[in-house]
Amino acid sequence: MSEVVTLPDGRRLGYAVYGDPGGAPVCVFHGTPGSRVGGRLVAAAATERGVRVIAPDRPGHGLSTFQPGRRIGDWPADVAALAGALDLGQFGVVGLSGGGPYALACAAAIPDRLSGTALVSAVPAPEFRPRGAVERLLADGFGRAPWLARPPLAVAGWLASEHPTSFGRLVRRGVPPEDRAVLDDSTLATLADEVAEALRPGARGVALDASLLGRRWGVRPDDVTVPVAVHHGTADRSVALEGARAMADAIPNVTLSVHEGEGHLSTFLRNAGPVLDAAAGAVDG
Repeated sequence: MSEVVTLPDGRRLGYAVYGDPGGAPVCVFHGTPGSRVGGRLVAAAATERGVRVIAPDRPGHGLSTFQPGRRIGDWPADVAALAGALDLGQFGVVGLSGGGPYALACAAAIPDRLSGTALVSAVPAPEFRPRGAVERLLADGFGRAPWLARPPLAVAGWLASEHPTSFGRLVRRGVPPEDRAVLDDSTLATLADEVAEALRPGARGVALDASLLGRRWGVRPDDVTVPVAVHHGTADRSVALEGARAMADAIPNVTLSVHEGEGHLSTFLRNAGPVLDAAAGAVDG
């Protein structure tokens, strides 16, 4: 179910709810590109664990108003406003891939509101990032000129919307075997819907989101004192384990779970239950 709340500055923030309607609330922050639709991937695990997943669209994605000049550090205020509108009390946060920085920002800015924090296949801060192909593109390309990302993103959004089966085939071909193993037809359809919805308002919101990953976040991992559970796969070819380890080492109260033989997508899809538990505060780490 998708809904919209109006933020204090008049912007709209879209979100969807999955899992157990009466369960422990956990906000799941999508990757880049992504949208609230991605929460569908963990609906079954959330229901099984008694977790209510709230999956918001970041500004300029899906139903959420574009916010020019925004920073990663602005996100906790939006999340706190959403939590207030939903009367959540304490809630957990999970950051997937490009959503990882936003979960960490919440852990730094609103720690008293959180029951737990989990980062999964998360993009590390620039200072911890090895200079691989994806990291170089983010830091040296989109980070300095986000407009460069708009044309390819627009094409991806069109393909996902108009030709989801072809989009799914491209995704399947483009990922390593570790991730290909978890991409059944239902998962591919959800990924196509998620990307199509992210880019439905246009590419500028997603392009800005990608560019922010390559800039200084304004969040210091060593300032995060609440427990953080980090999950990363050894076979992740999108975000290197080396960077995840380096950033985890800088977080004072961290549990790092390294998943042998898991990729960028499979780490979350095969460990969604424990990740949601950690965020909900049901288990340690």
